[in-house]
Amino acid sequence: MGRKPLDPAASTPRYREQVAGLAGAAAPFRADNIARNRDTGNAASPTSHLTFDATSKTECGISQSSSFTADAANMMAHSVRPNALTDELVEVISGFSMEKDTRQFKLLRDCASKGLRNQHYARVNQFDVASRLDGLIEKFRILNNEPLADALQTRLDELRDQGTKSAPEILSFFLHLSDKPVEKTRLADLELLKPPAPPPPLTWAEIIADDPLNEEGVWDEVEFGTGSNSEESVSFDEEQSSDRSTPPSNPAQDARDLPELYDASDAAQEMSQNIMDEITQAQFWRQLGSEIVVITELQAIREVLLMLRGIPSSLFQVDKYDKVRSLRACRIAQTSISAFHDILDDFARTGTILAQLRGWTKQKYEQVLPQAYQASVERRLWQFDGSIAEIDESFVTRTGSTVTVSILELENRVRYLTEPWRSVATTIQSDRHIAGLDFLDRLYERLCYLTMEGSDGPTLSYHYTLYQEPFKVYLKPIARWMQSGELLDDPRSPIRLADQHCDLGRMWSDRFELVPNGLEHPAIPMKKVFTIGKCVRMLQELGHDNICPAIDFRPPAEFSKERFEAAINRWVDSCAAPVITLQECLRDSAHGQALWKSLDLLDGPYLSELAIRSIDGGDRYVLAELTRIRTGAPWLIRNIMREHNVHLCIYNALLPLYRAKTTLQRLSASTRSDKLALRQRLLWFADTLLTYMTMDVLKPTLLQARTRLRQATDIDAMATAFAQLVTRLEAQLLLPSTLKPITTAIASLLDLPLALSHVWETNVTVDELGNGYVRLLTFVTHGIQSISRDGEQSWGLLAEKLSWGCM
Repeated sequence: MGRKPLDPAASTPRYREQVAGLAGAAAPFRADNIARNRDTGNAASPTSHLTFDATSKTECGISQSSSFTADAANMMAHSVRPNALTDELVEVISGFSMEKDTRQFKLLRDCASKGLRNQHYARVNQFDVASRLDGLIEKFRILNNEPLADALQTRLDELRDQGTKSAPEILSFFLHLSDKPVEKTRLADLELLKPPAPPPPLTWAEIIADDPLNEEGVWDEVEFGTGSNSEESVSFDEEQSSDRSTPPSNPAQDARDLPELYDASDAAQEMSQNIMDEITQAQFWRQLGSEIVVITELQAIREVLLMLRGIPSSLFQVDKYDKVRSLRACRIAQTSISAFHDILDDFARTGTILAQLRGWTKQKYEQVLPQAYQASVERRLWQFDGSIAEIDESFVTRTGSTVTVSILELENRVRYLTEPWRSVATTIQSDRHIAGLDFLDRLYERLCYLTMEGSDGPTLSYHYTLYQEPFKVYLKPIARWMQSGELLDDPRSPIRLADQHCDLGRMWSDRFELVPNGLEHPAIPMKKVFTIGKCVRMLQELGHDNICPAIDFRPPAEFSKERFEAAINRWVDSCAAPVITLQECLRDSAHGQALWKSLDLLDGPYLSELAIRSIDGGDRYVLAELTRIRTGAPWLIRNIMREHNVHLCIYNALLPLYRAKTTLQRLSASTRSDKLALRQRLLWFADTLLTYMTMDVLKPTLLQARTRLRQATDIDAMATAFAQLVTRLEAQLLLPSTLKPITTAIASLLDLPLALSHVWETNVTVDELGNGYVRLLTFVTHGIQSISRDGEQSWGLLAEKLSWGCM
């Protein structure tokens, strides 16, 4: 039943004509290929506008002109979903009624209400709406329209405080309706939107002043009988009589006067049936059976795209081994069955590669390197799926240029997109059961092989891109070792902790070790990496912080073995700052001074003084001094000198010479010429050896060692230079075990002064001692001459000097 009109004019025939016009205006509702005009038989106007125009107040209380165009309705329908806003629109439409509704109007009203309630559009993106509004506010301020921006911002804040759940849809609808707001908006119009000031509340004083309660019988008890509402009955009868004075409207006559309306229910039923027929025809898989079903080329393309994305398809089947095979249940019209099936088989082979790759990405690996490669492959598969989705979208939207529906063209595009995956699948299949560093090495070998093979750009680029992710993971522990001295996580790493509790003097050589085991990457200079990390640990022991900043490895844009290895070497060199810092400490700090002082002590005068003091009974002092030299050096210098007790070796070589010389010098004068001659020969031999050791061996060798130590780039190089110094000194001083016969003969010669001292005061002849001297000297001379041909140059000089004594 309709409600009582709010306007007395609503009960007039003019009002009913206007309402009938309202219903007639709704008649041209678009129904594609269904609506027909019953009077003329012509196709209905394809107008898509649904217009409501009520120039007077309606029963809903709507005033002014209410006009909704189909464009605005379309925008509104795309910006809302079944929510409070839709319910409000349904309520407004449902409010339109007549005192005596016609059947057509009811059908139209119900159809419109159900259409609004049952739409399934996604909800508006509230963040996009907020971004667009913020952009408008910023635009207003840039255009120096601060009042308009402030007004919009104020009302957005008020709307946000109200917490309306349909606010995004409302604001989106307004944004679609907006037209040049900067130019056409007048802030003065906002004053019209302000609600009128509410009247002051009615008080009892005002009521009594207007209608005093002092009438007779006003406070009497009321009897609720039949006579109590006589006045109401009279007014009701009068109203009924006034209604009868106006002839009643005939619904049938009104229907004849109105333009012929479409039957909304019939139209909706016919439309639904056509849509269902189209849907059933499109779902060809429901018709699959023993006979071959003819499908469109677009349907075949859609099924191929589903299969390529790993989605179940009606034209393909995937077995448990991820092998895809095409089904023979369909064909395309105007295409031979064999040709169509060949195309599907080609797509199936491509789908098999993709399915196996997707299956491999789901395997479980404990090592982090295969996991990183899996993530890299999976990321590229997502990109491939995105490309397939774009192709699918082009067939759905068909925007822009004309889209050609051709399965052969799709085959070419898919072949181009999947060509690199064929090589990737081959690599994965061959290395499926390999993990860890071996897996990374196989991938690197594959890259080098593709480079030598002259593979095309996309394939090599795909492999290189996939390889970079696990390689970066492999470099992370190496970078930590070079930057903080932290050991690698992998227990099979070639860098290992050998002796955690070793003395600091042996830290460089004994605490860590580099064990080549074939697992290190061939492009990584592991020895240089090992040196940098040890320098970091030693600087930490010296109290240095923030030794090496983090520097990321940047691979070359295109892969070649030479460029890749050069980039790695540059990265390792960029992390070598700790090596330089440690070298500066060794050269310029107190540690460096201790090193040079230790080398100075190797020179002849100091050790000669120790030897002389030892002859005079100062063995304890000499032993203490030699021990101090060995153990008193700073721990950093002891990492260079290692365990080489070179000072003791030189002391032991000089001591017999000084003992023999001192013994001969302390002999008293003698009248025996043979004894004097022998004494002179023995002094000459001792002086010759002393001159050789101090002037020909120690001074030039130590000078050369200082130069090499200053030129060394790291502790390993310095330790190597010091070890070479020790080795050369031992060789030049005739201390190697291979020269033991010569050193034994020299020791026998140096024992002759002691034997001469025993017979110096006696009448015993020294002919036998003299003959022994000549025999031993000749043997030493010839022995040194023989080894000097392929040995030290100083040996030849010594042999030449000794030969003078043999004459």
